Amino acid sequence: MRLDISSVQESANKLQEQINQLLEKARAEGQVMFSDACKKLFDAYPELKAFRWTQYTPYFCDGDPCEFGVNECHVAFNIEVPENVGDSWRDDGFYEVRTYRDRVEPFAEIQDAVDTVRGLLSEDTCLSLFGDHVEVTVDRDGASTSEYSHD
Repeated sequence: MRLDISSVQESANKLQEQINQLLEKARAEGQVMFSDACKKLFDAYPELKAFRWTQYTPYFCDGDPCEFGVNECHVAFNIEVPENVGDSWRDDGFYEVRTYRDRVEPFAEIQDAVDTVRGLLSEDTCLSLFGDHVEVTVDRDGASTSEYSHD
């Protein structure tokens, strides 16, 4: 074969190694940034017990491309929650506060703060940090994931 691209292949391999290192560095820095923001969130709102969201790539999108997405946050509290605060999610103590027209404090403020902190992470970063087809739960001890089954 007359084509000798071994030097180009070596450059391509080095470039891919640099890309992988940068991606890992960005992932690690994103994890630290999110952890720091969560610590500040839980320190500012002792009423906050935990928050969670689901993230996944749909299996079917009625002909449209299936794209990874991050869903809304639901919040659990360390204090008694009045009935007019929001919808309970799966009867497990997590609420979606934003569904109600009237803002009930401090619950609505906490939901806003949670949404702001979660919003620090792009969808790509969420996928990199936590994976696909998962439910992410964040409490004072950090973030954990569990497999999430969806349609």
